[in-house]
Order: sequence, then C-alpha cells, then structure tokens
Amino acid sequence: MQRTFNLRARAGAACAVLASVLGLAGCDQPGERASSSGAGSAAQSGAGASPTQSVNDTAITAAVKAGLLTEPSLKVLQISVDTDKGVVRLSGTVDTALSVQKAAQVAGGVKGVKAVDNRLVVNSKG
Repeated sequence: MQRTFNLRARAGAACAVLASVLGLAGCDQPGERASSSGAGSAAQSGAGASPTQSVNDTAITAAVKAGLLTEPSLKVLQISVDTDKGVVRLSGTVDTALSVQKAAQVAGGVKGVKAVDNRLVVNSKG
C-alpha cells in the first residue's frame, strides 16, 4: 500500500513538472525573435543570459527534475539541478555510484542539454 502511494505521488509530481515544462517551453523559441536591431544581440552578448536562454534553462531544469522523479532508484530530494546556458549541474548526495551514473544519464537525455556537470557524491554512510 505504501509503495502504491509513493508511485502515485511520484507520477503526480512528474505530471505537474512536465505540464510546467511544456508551458514554459512554448513561451519563446530560439530564433523566433527578429534580430534586425542591434539591441537584441547586444543584450545576449552581455554578462547575463537572454530571456530566451533563461526560459530554456528553466524548461531544461524542470525536464531533468521530472526525469529524475520517474527514476525509482534515485532519491530526487537529495539531488539539486541547476542549468546555465544548457549545461546542467547536478549536486547533492546519492546512495551508490550507479545512482551517480543514472542521474547523469537521465539529465543528458533531456532535449536541449549541452553538457552535464555531475557533482553528485556517494553518501559514505553505508
């Protein structure tokens, strides 16, 4: 009974995250904005990310978190996900080296991910 509840809770959370991802992903796609004025390219070459990149990074982060939620061997509450310009950084602790690899595999499989910076560490408490 407890296992059924956990699976339903994970599935519900994954659906909610995926709905958010789909909503954000449709907001602004790369290349849709006209770049006839120099203002857009100047803003993109500045220190901060463009609004389009921020939306894409947010969508990637949400998609990675949703993917991690659907993987029963991972304790997603112990894994932090951050994305910057398509590079996903995973940090936190997991129980096994296999979990480190699995989390990187899940993150790398998300559309739009350019690279995965896997900073997960194996919890030494056996």
